[in-house]
Order: sequence, then C-alpha cells, then structure tokens
Amino acid sequence: MRLIFVSQVTTEPYLLYTLNMKTVSRSDLRSLEMPFSLNLLTYGELHAFATFFTVIFTHTYKEEEFSTAPWERATHWRQSVFFFDKTIPIFPNKKINGIFKIEKNPRYERDIDTTISFTYDCERLGQKFEVTQRYNDHQF
Repeated sequence: MRLIFVSQVTTEPYLLYTLNMKTVSRSDLRSLEMPFSLNLLTYGELHAFATFFTVIFTHTYKEEEFSTAPWERATHWRQSVFFFDKTIPIFPNKKINGIFKIEKNPRYERDIDTTISFTYDCERLGQKFEVTQRYNDHQF
C-alpha cells in the first residue's frame, strides 16, 4: 500500500469492478477476471499499476461517498500498487489492454493472488510489450 500523487498518474482512470454490498455473496468474490483498457495521457515510463476504491452509501439519510483515488483527499487506506519487473516507455494517446485477475489463495484463507496480463504496442519504438505478472499478499 502506498500513497500515489496525481502527478504520478499516467493514464485515465478505469472502472474495473462494481460491487453491490446488498447482493454480493462470498462465491461472487472467489475469483474475478476483469478486462481493462487504459488510455495513456503522458510521455514517460510506466512502473506499476495502482488500484483504488470509491464507496457510495446510497441507503442512508444523506448519500455519502469517499474515495482512495489519488486526486481525492488522502485516507488511511491508500492505494494498492502493483510494480512491474521492468519499466515500459509510454506515449500519449495509446492504449494498454489487459486482464486483471484476483483469486482467493488456496493455501492462506485471508490472502488474495493477483495476476495482471497486458499488451502495449509501442509503434514509436517498434516494440510490442506483452507482460504477465503475478502477485500475492505476501509481497506487500
């Protein structure tokens, strides 16, 4: 968990998953596979992906919302950061497409295993990046 600053964000945000706390079951959360497509905004190097959450309480007297997004006021929850083994050169107006997968760890009841696979065609450098990285809670 880290605190990410807006100046470090190089893509538009992307909604990976919406969760309804009134209807969700444990079995719904055992394994999630979420495709994503990120629009790159800047030149630079991509070192990691960061995830955050936004919560909206709609069944209250007054609707309440808070977020751990980098552009919102910091909370104690921070963001989850998934670093890559190697940095990737990026250019604006290009896309990164991939799959974000989380699964319950079969050995440790409270752990989650995460796999992020993505492709990025960097035409400017004549390279196509195909990356698959695996993470588990013990790495954080």
